[in-house]
Parts: sequence; C-alpha cells; structure tokens
Amino acid sequence: LQFATGVSALSEASFLGSEWERPVRGGEAEILLQLAYWLACLIDWVLNRQPNCVAYGQVPQTEWPRMLANWKFSLSSLAALLLAAFW
Repeated sequence: LQFATGVSALSEASFLGSEWERPVRGGEAEILLQLAYWLACLIDWVLNRQPNCVAYGQVPQTEWPRMLANWKFSLSSLAALLLAAFW
C-alpha cells in the first residue's frame, strides 16, 4: 500500500496558467515584454476575443507574442527577416 506524500519531484513540477502570469525570464527584456503584451491585446481586439480572467486581473488570450520578449529571439528573427528581404 502506497500513500501520496503531497510532494513531487522538481523534475515533475510544471506551471499551470497563462504565459502572461509567469515572471520575467532570463533573456527577456521588460520593454519587449510590454510590446509583446500590447501586440497580444491588439490581436485579441482584432479577433474580438475577450481577455482571460486570472487571480490578479485580465490577460490576453493570445500567448505566442510572449516569445518576442526574448531579445535574442527577436534580434535573430529580425536579422533573418532582413536577410530574406535584402539578399
């Protein structure tokens, strides 16, 4: 007979919630995070989506712009776009 202890291994830990609820991660710039947030709000407004209600307020439903907050990803994406446009 095995009883659950209520403690899980750190490798099994995962975050449940919106990407917008996560704290700023390594490589993310605050100004890029703000721009990504406003882009997500604009996308939700264009698509007529209502914001998600979370514990501290409302956040956009569109979560993929959060990856644009990473300055390395944004810079490499911009470089690839410029190479494709002007090569």
